[in-house]
Amino acid sequence: MVFVHVDFLMAAATMEEGTVFRLLWLALMSFEIFWLVWPAGLAFIVGTVGGLLAAMKVDPHRFKAAFVSALVPLVLPAGILLCGAIFWYDSGAEPSKLAEIVITILLLANLPLSALLVLFQRGMARLFVLSVSTAIFGYSIGAWIVSGMAITGDWL
Repeated sequence: MVFVHVDFLMAAATMEEGTVFRLLWLALMSFEIFWLVWPAGLAFIVGTVGGLLAAMKVDPHRFKAAFVSALVPLVLPAGILLCGAIFWYDSGAEPSKLAEIVITILLLANLPLSALLVLFQRGMARLFVLSVSTAIFGYSIGAWIVSGMAITGDWL
């Protein structure tokens, strides 16, 4: 496990450098939170293993479309992490309630988006997209928790 103290993130030379470093740190911590929030970690592991097994059975003619459909939901955890990096709580300002609402909407948007993408697939491609979407949803839960802590300044 990699543990970096939160105060270390304030040592960046420029604001842009700090934001990029915070984004990368939040992305890493979204995996680390799986130890504390085991259902999210379980969804990530089961979805990843299921996606790898289903990928071997997908019709080669449909694999490209299924692969693109499976990766579309990655935009949502990226948006969650970006909100956490941009609206990082500074002790001199009030925590952004709007950013908290936005990351919650992005988390919940995973479900209908994934359902829609699974609906348009056939055969094993449907199972592949469902499995990868489950893994992405598990990661999104971790990203939501970590970004929520970054936005509010309330760390575990």
